[in-house]
Amino acid sequence: MKRTLIAAAMLLTATAVQAQPLSKVLYARGMWTVATGLSNQGNRLCSLEVRGADRQLYIKNFAGLKQLVVHIFKDGWQFPEKVEVPLTFTFDQYPALPTIGTGNTIVGGISFVEFQVAPEFVVEFLTRLAKGSRLIVNFQSGNEPAWEAILGGSNAAVQVMAQCMLNLTPATQPYSSTQPYSGKQQRPTQPFGGAKSPQATAKPATKDDGGI
Repeated sequence: MKRTLIAAAMLLTATAVQAQPLSKVLYARGMWTVATGLSNQGNRLCSLEVRGADRQLYIKNFAGLKQLVVHIFKDGWQFPEKVEVPLTFTFDQYPALPTIGTGNTIVGGISFVEFQVAPEFVVEFLTRLAKGSRLIVNFQSGNEPAWEAILGGSNAAVQVMAQCMLNLTPATQPYSSTQPYSGKQQRPTQPFGGAKSPQATAKPATKDDGGI
């Protein structure tokens, strides 16, 4: 049986979220930002952010941890603490990567979904992100439509993120959004519970290494 690339959401709590801007921006172009600094608990981290009109996706690596932590935010999301949020990530024509995210809410009532990428799959995950043309995130429950991101400019951002990770934890794992983006919503959607929204599938696209 194939092992899933994305590990089920583990136990990093909502307090690990970096609520304040990181102290040093390493790369910023279009919708992509790579930064480094300290978490709310004073832990060093690297963060790759992809920002859309009403949503953000963060890929983080904390000092001392080999896995990646992924946080997904959208305006209007509100859900119970620790609710399970099943979802899949699909890069281009690769098979969909399933995981069970965990819902969290931080100060101010801001809700987000968290999951982790297991250490043994970090290189593959970042390689797909860097070299891919399209990413589709399908939420398996609730009424949140699929998110589709054209990955133009991802390679440069991932390279900077990889170097940040090497600097964060010298002599550990080497490395070799995505614009979460969709149209306006009539009312807030939620990625859990209720009726299932139609899934999208990845289609071939031309890779653009320029900005979004």
